Amino acid sequence: MLSKLQRLMLRVPLDEAGRVLEACAYKHEWSFKRVHEGTGYVLEGRLGGRPARLEWGPPQRNYIAERELRVRIDAGLPEQLHMMVLTRTLADRLEDDAYARLTDGKQTVVKLDLPEEARWLTLYSSTDLDSVPMLGSRLVGLASQEGLVRRWLEGDMGLRLLRACTTWLEADRPLVVMVLRGRLYLRTQIRNADDGLGLPLLDSVLALAEAASVRAVDICAERRAAGAQAREPKGAGR
Repeated sequence: MLSKLQRLMLRVPLDEAGRVLEACAYKHEWSFKRVHEGTGYVLEGRLGGRPARLEWGPPQRNYIAERELRVRIDAGLPEQLHMMVLTRTLADRLEDDAYARLTDGKQTVVKLDLPEEARWLTLYSSTDLDSVPMLGSRLVGLASQEGLVRRWLEGDMGLRLLRACTTWLEADRPLVVMVLRGRLYLRTQIRNADDGLGLPLLDSVLALAEAASVRAVDICAERRAAGAQAREPKGAGR
């Protein structure tokens, strides 16, 4: 039955979103397929030399409406490394929701089904991004260690975020870029072509995800090198 359904889906013409995503897959030499009974699409390939996956379809987070665009890169990062940048309006919404749950007197048990994004906002202190023009007013950053977010935004990642803020990333559009369980994740809300879904936006999203992943890998390499140098006996190599 499943194989018959899959064959039927292959014969159904792609909708506008499907045609855009298929064109993106062709441009980047990625694979392309329909999922969710034809209501979503998956592209798979590589970014920054790492396995990557782009999905567009029903949202996996309740703070995203109608359709979610998400990217995952298997970056091979340390499991204990936690970093996140998200839009300020979304951070405010998540914090308000978490506070409402915690202070709801009708609940006998505090609900623990909050997404990582909301839990991290209560666990980690936010980082001041005012040193980067425009980003400080639009984005919130936090990490498991002090100073990591500023280092993460150095170079191409910061430039990609600035470009997004001046093109498709309006202040009220949710965006999350995070490092979790060794992977890089990006989530945002893109409903359809009228909401900006097109090759320029997809290229921008993929470039941002790649820059964030590459920079996170570089930070880990820099920290390992610094740790090795600190452990090196004084006078070694003379």
